Amino acid sequence: IQYKSKRSLYLILGSVDLLKSESKQLVNSGFFHLRYNYKIRNWLRWEAFTQVQYNKLVGIRMRYLLGTGPRFKVVQVEKFKTYIGTLYMLEYEINTDKTQKLLQGRFSSYLSFSFRPIKTVEIVSTTYYQPLFSKLNDYRIATENSIHFRFHKILTFGIQFRLNFDSKPPLGATTDLTYLLENKIKIDF
Repeated sequence: IQYKSKRSLYLILGSVDLLKSESKQLVNSGFFHLRYNYKIRNWLRWEAFTQVQYNKLVGIRMRYLLGTGPRFKVVQVEKFKTYIGTLYMLEYEINTDKTQKLLQGRFSSYLSFSFRPIKTVEIVSTTYYQPLFSKLNDYRIATENSIHFRFHKILTFGIQFRLNFDSKPPLGATTDLTYLLENKIKIDF
């Protein structure tokens, strides 16, 4: 859900994924994300966000995030926009078997762009780099890339690819790399 006024943008995202095979759980993950973006100048916005997530596969029983920082508009031409964000993020994480509880600060930088070659097609990409302040070799890279095709005034079909890598995953994680390819239908009202 997104609401945009002249100076403010409110964004709420959420997802729950559960996949079972007979008695075995293969996927059990979810997140809830709330973001506020305030326009200071045409090229500068201030963002604040919070997120709650869990993902058994990557060893996260619960992760709470709270962050804030500036977002800079680097390029804006008719069909192309690019942004860079540099945020501070406080993170509290509990691993799946509750043997590891961490409270730590991370730097969260991202590069985001959107490209609309024609009126009915849009390509959007955002890539995050999130090192731990106290250990720069403990970092995460996440990327989300999508292409949307508007086929009706209010309906859009999309294909989305997400990839997440954690150089030092929580204890109990079964992998340090996850990826997802999915199709979406979006309704604008």
